[in-house]
Amino acid sequence: MELTKIQEKIWDQVKTELADEPVASPDHVERMTAWCQLLGPKMGADMEVLLAGALLHDVGVVINRKNHYTVGRARAAEILKEVGFPEEKIEDALHVLTRLFAMYEELEHSTPDNESSSLFFRNPATAVSQASECNLNRR
Repeated sequence: MELTKIQEKIWDQVKTELADEPVASPDHVERMTAWCQLLGPKMGADMEVLLAGALLHDVGVVINRKNHYTVGRARAAEILKEVGFPEEKIEDALHVLTRLFAMYEELEHSTPDNESSSLFFRNPATAVSQASECNLNRR
């Protein structure tokens, strides 16, 4: 996983905070970040914002697993400020943290038989295909 110096600082902090986490482990965060590195350019994303949000999306798990997107927001903001992330982009990165991934997890929990939400998390090739189709539909 290729990261900028600021992203490396975020990643180091996330690895430390999630080191003992069995589900939202550093391995999980690394996979999600790698998928964002694959999908983001295809969707025209601000990669600095997207990758910061991806790296930090589970920092709240160690505070409150059930509401980790909400409670992790404050901790993520602290980390972003500590590592020198651009102030004007912090709110956008926090939006990624709280909404982008939560959208699919909410769908998966509310309709466990929904194949598209399950595939998004388990199969990056399908996720890329879905993102590409989404971009085509927006044109």
